[in-house]
Amino acid sequence: MEDSWGRDTPWYQGAMIKRELISCEVEGNATHLLAISHSCDIPHAENNEPNILFIPCSSVSNPDPSLSHGKNPRKIHLDVLDGESSVVFALNHAELVLISKRTLLDLGVEPDPSFSLSPNALFILQDWLACRYRRQAFPDNLDIRLRKIKAALIKTGKRHSNSIVGYWLDYDPRDQADHPGPYELRFYVVYDANTADAEGNAIELIEVIEGVCSEGEITQMITLVECVAVASADFPYEVAMNTMSFRLDYLSHRVES
Repeated sequence: MEDSWGRDTPWYQGAMIKRELISCEVEGNATHLLAISHSCDIPHAENNEPNILFIPCSSVSNPDPSLSHGKNPRKIHLDVLDGESSVVFALNHAELVLISKRTLLDLGVEPDPSFSLSPNALFILQDWLACRYRRQAFPDNLDIRLRKIKAALIKTGKRHSNSIVGYWLDYDPRDQADHPGPYELRFYVVYDANTADAEGNAIELIEVIEGVCSEGEITQMITLVECVAVASADFPYEVAMNTMSFRLDYLSHRVES
């Protein structure tokens, strides 16, 4: 590598190296480091962007479907291409490492060309990174009822995690944190049509949501006006932008003491 950092750098978001190539403190038994700084920021000169942010990772032999597609905002099992085969790596958002560009230059460390992310895997990684900071907090009155939906989805959905991309919802009104209810709720179960039985699995989850929302206590606070299963390829962009990703790990507006 050259002595100065510039646009010709081989580094990019999603690039990987073996952990042993860099001397840094990493929790756990991570074998690799994956660059998560944005590809637009990485080429900037050292005086403007002196570091690259990495996340330690290790391959897993038994991937957890509930951690696929970025369903969990803290952990993810991500498909990484290793030549022509695919390997699943486990990443934890709590384990981040800053490595200076100067260190990479001085050591002559470049990305491992044997590893790469498909366009879809890169999108999943970017969405997972972003969701950490854009997760929605729900009003307390609604949050309490959503917990029952969450519990039901965890109980039933864990059997179908491979085929479910995620859950999206919208509620009205959004601008009244102390709204006495009921809230009008729209729920979308988005599935991967390329996975066997995905639509049937999504429909089963729809029935679970409808069942919870028909309970007397829930109907006082939630009116389910729409609940549909949608293939990811058919999920309208406008709907995605105007609804909230309902991950099974979220916060309410309440501040815990």
